[in-house]
Amino acid sequence: MLIGRSNIFIWFIFPISRSNHTKMCNYCGKMITINNMARHVFDMHTKKTNFECQKCPASFFARSDLKNHVEEIHECVPKYKCGSCDRMFVSKRKRKAHSQEFHYWDRHSDTCPNCQMKFRDRKKLSKHKKQCLKEGQELEN
Repeated sequence: MLIGRSNIFIWFIFPISRSNHTKMCNYCGKMITINNMARHVFDMHTKKTNFECQKCPASFFARSDLKNHVEEIHECVPKYKCGSCDRMFVSKRKRKAHSQEFHYWDRHSDTCPNCQMKFRDRKKLSKHKKQCLKEGQELEN
């Protein structure tokens, strides 16, 4: 099946609907929303891959994807350091995922000054502080 760049031609093959339902791509098996299926097929399955790995048969559309592949699969040398815990990672992407999973609260939270409990929502922190102060005063009396 030939897909041209023309939006009209793509629409004819994959009519655009306003649905968020997903369907499986016939080429790669990935689940894609109906709205994005034509763009996915055109971008991922009709273009020539320009960046080929010199160490294995993998090939990529973008130079950055090839770089990530080489760093993570072939080099495996941890050279990206986490700024919070000094753990080392083989790629910036893995360091970022680690940081978001384990250090999110370090940057995105407010702490109760009485009990050091952390809150993402300032309204909940304010309500907690009032309750925490009441309990603290009750314990002192």
